[in-house]
Amino acid sequence: MRTSLFKLHALIVLAKSRLTGHLPTLLASAFLLGLTASPSQAAVLLSENFNGGDGGFTVDTPLPYDGPWVYSAGSGSWTEAGQGAENQHPNTSTLISPAIFVPQAGPVQLTFVHRYSFEQGNWDGGQVRVSVNGGPFTAVPSAAFTQNGYNGTVVANSASALAGQPAYVLDSTDFAGSKLTSICTLGSFQAGDSIQVAFMAANDTNTRGNFQPNWEIDSVDVTGVEGEPTATPTATPTATSTATPTPTPTALSLGDACGDGTQCASTFCASGVCCNAPCSNPGQSCNLPGSIGLCRAEITGAPAASERGIVALCALLAAVGIASLISVRYRRRS
Repeated sequence: MRTSLFKLHALIVLAKSRLTGHLPTLLASAFLLGLTASPSQAAVLLSENFNGGDGGFTVDTPLPYDGPWVYSAGSGSWTEAGQGAENQHPNTSTLISPAIFVPQAGPVQLTFVHRYSFEQGNWDGGQVRVSVNGGPFTAVPSAAFTQNGYNGTVVANSASALAGQPAYVLDSTDFAGSKLTSICTLGSFQAGDSIQVAFMAANDTNTRGNFQPNWEIDSVDVTGVEGEPTATPTATPTATSTATPTPTPTALSLGDACGDGTQCASTFCASGVCCNAPCSNPGQSCNLPGSIGLCRAEITGAPAASERGIVALCALLAAVGIASLISVRYRRRS
């Protein structure tokens, strides 16, 4: 749409320049019309709203507790409910995406819709993590978020596995009425890498948030980001006349006069003509009558010894034949 408006503006400027005869403006507008905006493209690597199923996500819960991650077909989402009564151990559950293939090198972006309500006092929290090529999961840092990132830090003396780390804590804005859309960059990866995204809910030994569930993931989208749009000129205007292109010479056929092999379709130039072979051995020619363009042996000078012998033999046989004929005729007369 922006490209269309851009061209429309250029057309208006072009029309005005024609009326005023302002050549520089005319040329500039013509150039603008030749630009096409290449939109920023994002390759969709994963897109899941969980309305039709769990999306192939899995759950890792080291120790059992009241409310680890579970898929809810009714809400079309994944939910984690925390731990109510004291159970004497940290209560951690991690929701893990299927492996995501990265087809092109560059940054990869995560967008997810969620809401949360962790125990008050920053004792519990939720954190986004990423694994590359089957390696350990590491935290996505606060600086990687461009929208609705972590809103606090789990207290350092908490029994939570995220003690002292940045996380989603307390309650998301308008928990009962709406969900947040958070956006972050997972990192920059190489073509062929395989990544996984994880949502780690880390509670201490007791007490849920003000609302239920503690954390809900409604949708997850992962895209490969390819950069900002760039303007690509499709034509270069010029005020000078366009030069007539020089036609590309046609390769010469066998027997055509040539100066070197680059002129010939066969790539061989011998005896001043295009030849079917290099024809570079002594006594060979590619320009003999009746076979121009074909490499043949030359016949020059006196006959070879074998040829002279054949001629002498023929002469001898002829002489013998004549002598025999004379002898027969003489006998008949006698």
